[in-house]
Amino acid sequence: MRVRDSHPSRTRWSRSLIALLGRVADETVAKKGKLCIPTVIKERRRRGISPFRPRRHPVEWTARMIRLLGSASDREVAQELRLGHGSVAYARLRLGIPPYGAPSFTPSGYRWRARSLRLLGKTSDRAVGKTLGISVAAVFRKRRSPGIASYTPGPKRFHWSEETVAMIGKMPDKEIARRLGIAKGTIAWKRVQLGKPRHRYRPPKRIARTPSLQKLLKLPTRQLVERHGMARSTITILRKEFGLPTPDGRNLRWTPQAIARLGRQPDSGIARTLGLSAAGVARERRSLGIPAHRAQHRWTERERALLRKMPNRQVADRLGLPLTTVAWQRRWVGIPPPPRPRRRR
Repeated sequence: MRVRDSHPSRTRWSRSLIALLGRVADETVAKKGKLCIPTVIKERRRRGISPFRPRRHPVEWTARMIRLLGSASDREVAQELRLGHGSVAYARLRLGIPPYGAPSFTPSGYRWRARSLRLLGKTSDRAVGKTLGISVAAVFRKRRSPGIASYTPGPKRFHWSEETVAMIGKMPDKEIARRLGIAKGTIAWKRVQLGKPRHRYRPPKRIARTPSLQKLLKLPTRQLVERHGMARSTITILRKEFGLPTPDGRNLRWTPQAIARLGRQPDSGIARTLGLSAAGVARERRSLGIPAHRAQHRWTERERALLRKMPNRQVADRLGLPLTTVAWQRRWVGIPPPPRPRRRR
């Protein structure tokens, strides 16, 4: 599989490090190349190389295996079933089976009666705790102690067939997840487990590579999508073929007309019309040395005297200031709000 390393910020991988991917543990490669482990994992997955220690297949718990849970310690059950200690403990907790030799738990401060015990498992633990006036943790521990199943069981495990496995890698993970009705992360996890590369979209061959297409790709991506009906992935691949950079949409928004509005209108209003954030507009305004639209108001003693007589809303309307500015000034000076007039009965 050929992988391009054209990005200038990408880590330069030597041939010796690439040869170690999948043959030794990712931690060993990271230590030898002086890299972080996520970088090694991402590079290995990008090249479609399976891990050195592949993940175990999901455990299919049979009725005989479930009967062993809680009959002995988790370590003894794990040794008998030849599984990991964590897998056995997780399965026991998920099924609500108490551990071996654990006494029944009764939270202090609450006395469980027969009427309260009948609520366990009939609805969610949060609803039971709200009804009884106790915490969710207390309800969870009490329900798990006798082995009562939860009201909301965990998600069912998806069984992969030959047809569903054959779909992986031939179409995007998002499309497979939509067709099968499962999460996108489940498809990605299965694809990594099988060692298959990610599906790479290729633009249709009917798009002629002409000089006019090269000029068209210099337009903003949003304009190509809305006016010409091109997919974003197609635009990205065609720009890479022609070696064209992606136009900066923010620079295209800052026309002479938009720059002339800086300092004359609030940053929030300019941001809404240009499709930017208020922080981005303020950053552009400060880079040009333009002061804000509304400079900091200098309070006089006469205006501060109004804070002792009127509420914030009336002061803001009278002085033509934002309500937040008046509220902050009251807090800064330490003037309490005037008492509200009593209503006559």
